[in-house]
Amino acid sequence: MHSHENVVRAGVRHRQSFGLDNSRLADHGCEHCIRNGHHIAFHLASNGLQRGYGSELLSVQQTFAPMGEMLPSIARCARCIGLPYRGCRLFVLGTFDCVIYGVEIREMPEFPAFGRGGTLDLGIAGRTAVVLGGGGGLGGAIAEKLAAEGAEVAVADIHFEAAAARSDLIVAAGGRAIPVAWDIADLDVIEDKVAEIERTLGPVDILVNNTGGPSPAPVLGLPSTVWLDHFRSMVLSVIAVSDRLVPGMRTRGWGRVITSASSGVVAPIPNLGLSNGLRAALLGWSKTLAREVASDGVTCNIVVPGRIGTGRVERLDRIKAEAEGRTVEAVTAESVATIPIGRYGDPSEYASTVAFLASVPASYITGSVVRVDGGLIPSL
Repeated sequence: MHSHENVVRAGVRHRQSFGLDNSRLADHGCEHCIRNGHHIAFHLASNGLQRGYGSELLSVQQTFAPMGEMLPSIARCARCIGLPYRGCRLFVLGTFDCVIYGVEIREMPEFPAFGRGGTLDLGIAGRTAVVLGGGGGLGGAIAEKLAAEGAEVAVADIHFEAAAARSDLIVAAGGRAIPVAWDIADLDVIEDKVAEIERTLGPVDILVNNTGGPSPAPVLGLPSTVWLDHFRSMVLSVIAVSDRLVPGMRTRGWGRVITSASSGVVAPIPNLGLSNGLRAALLGWSKTLAREVASDGVTCNIVVPGRIGTGRVERLDRIKAEAEGRTVEAVTAESVATIPIGRYGDPSEYASTVAFLASVPASYITGSVVRVDGGLIPSL
């Protein structure tokens, strides 16, 4: 860790190199970043630094600016000033009559892990998120959760009415969202859809890959055309959308790619052969991608749902009940009995896990497979 003197000296070099006077720096943060289109967010506090900024910065405050109301401005982007480590932060400490500025050079999340009152701050306010399948049960819950954390969300779904309904709920709750009609199996429209989102919300920082699942079927004897159609909609679509969005994330030095799979990729589910086989391919893809882009500030993770109470799970229970000549209630009770927690999960619980993986505090989690299953999957 550099000394406080060196920290402040680094800030002086930055100020001189771009000709920023103290007042402009205090009011607007790094204007060079603003001119170059980097995303900047400011946190203001009336009583010194918010919890989580670190003892080093607190010491700078106490040593160099002991008087007056503190107005810390934390800029999310330090790439433009050529710092040697990702995660470095430009900081400005202002009082009524002076400004202390500098660069904290160390590897750490760009924002504090804790905000006022000790609550977890995910640090994604103002980020742009795309949620594929955002009109459905899991996708819709994810879109709502990200929006509740301050992200601006493109709710994409093949069924525009479902996307619009979910988007309306987000807006009514005070968030920002737009619906996007998107059949992700049509690879030719990816560029147009991304351009539509970026015109309205800006560059995409968070991508949630969430595709619909196929109907139940045994794995043996399926026509090759069925495998090819579902490979296109469930696997190739995810890869193609990610290929379009990840390069921008790498350039900006921050991004999240979160892919929703199925518990069948860990413990294959009987009579869901297509899902078991195809979704498993995404595990190898995500792990490989994670290693390729980690040094650029982009994380890639798989989330595995168990039995979450969505329309799809209800439909699967109904199909099984009809096939076996039993009631839906009996099938559901049998399924619940296999879950150690003793119930189906709520979509909001799944969405909270996804939101955390999209967060700044989760910056060191990548290449992982995270289960949200109530203990259902018996394997290690």
